[in-house]
Amino acid sequence: MAKKIGRNEPCWCGSGKKYKKCHLDRDKREKIKPHDANKNFMNKFNRKICMHPDAPKGCSKKIINSHTISKCHLSTISRNGKIYFYNRTNIFEMEKNKGIIKPTLVGTSQASVFFGFCSTHDKELFSPIENQQFQPIIEHAIIAGFRAFCIQLYGKENTVNLFDELELDRGRTKREQLAMQEIIQAHKIAAQQDVDQLQEDKTLFHSAITSQKTDDFSYFCIEFKQAPKLMVTGYFTIGTDFNGKKIHKTSAPVMVKDIAQEKLKAIKSGPRIPMTAAMYLSSQDRHYSVFCWPKKDSPTFNPIMESLYKIPKNQITDALIYTALVHCENVVLSPDWWETLSVDKQDKLNSLAQPTVNSENTPFSITDLLSENKPIFDDWEPIAFYSDAIETNN
Repeated sequence: MAKKIGRNEPCWCGSGKKYKKCHLDRDKREKIKPHDANKNFMNKFNRKICMHPDAPKGCSKKIINSHTISKCHLSTISRNGKIYFYNRTNIFEMEKNKGIIKPTLVGTSQASVFFGFCSTHDKELFSPIENQQFQPIIEHAIIAGFRAFCIQLYGKENTVNLFDELELDRGRTKREQLAMQEIIQAHKIAAQQDVDQLQEDKTLFHSAITSQKTDDFSYFCIEFKQAPKLMVTGYFTIGTDFNGKKIHKTSAPVMVKDIAQEKLKAIKSGPRIPMTAAMYLSSQDRHYSVFCWPKKDSPTFNPIMESLYKIPKNQITDALIYTALVHCENVVLSPDWWETLSVDKQDKLNSLAQPTVNSENTPFSITDLLSENKPIFDDWEPIAFYSDAIETNN
């Protein structure tokens, strides 16, 4: 028999709220509708803040809808001002597609935006790579990496308290609530672990941005003859290199469930997870993929980037497309390219973009893809490589 919890005692779910303010009689309330859940979810992700290192000093009054991928880059792959976008935050759209995420055609002003910078700092900070020619140098790689980093930090900070506010287990039995909260709390703790680690990287980025101190970062950049048909901005970890060799294991929090006491206990576990920023872009008729990571994570990313450099040139594009869909949330596609792909190829790409996919759980591996020994999805034709971390033959 489960022990009865007092109204003013901490709730069993671990939210930190009193029981009467959290799960008391939640099983008797109406279940949350997908439309309401999506509305609440989107409202939480509309938090307005300027993430410039100097903020709030020098901020303008207006926090803008900042693009995760600049409109000047998106214009190179858009058609009539529209692109395909994987919207992983639209719960209603997922419900409509029976839980499957598919790219939807949207205007470039709607694709992958967040309220992360004021208008002054956004223009000041990113002008060197958006209003001028991007250069394959460490300074520009850090600027590109900082945008990717900020998007990740913004999302993780929003996620920490998101699930408590959504009340996704409303109208469920107490046993169902316990099962759902086990999953929810695991996500929360994983997000908090990510936030704690990102705060370390934030210090490095702020130093690089404000003091032009580039010594703490490394980069790897590929220049292409053709514009990327898929563009991405992300800050993520990679568990294996491009030969399928495991470099490090990502760790998840361990959950301890006590059904008798109707309580959940979360235990943090695992070492630092190395992360890299990535951006695929087109800048004034020059086209690049850029990776940038803290130099302290070089034991992980140097061999990963070296393995990317060494695969056949005509398969590098497929490797980059695979990496973007498996690891990144901010992915957009050229309509002209996407609509010419066969249904089978579209289905394969969609399978990589699902929320349940990660480096240790994919529908097919990078080695399976590259074993074809020919381009499957596209070839943007690499023409040059730049890096301070690995040897390249430019």
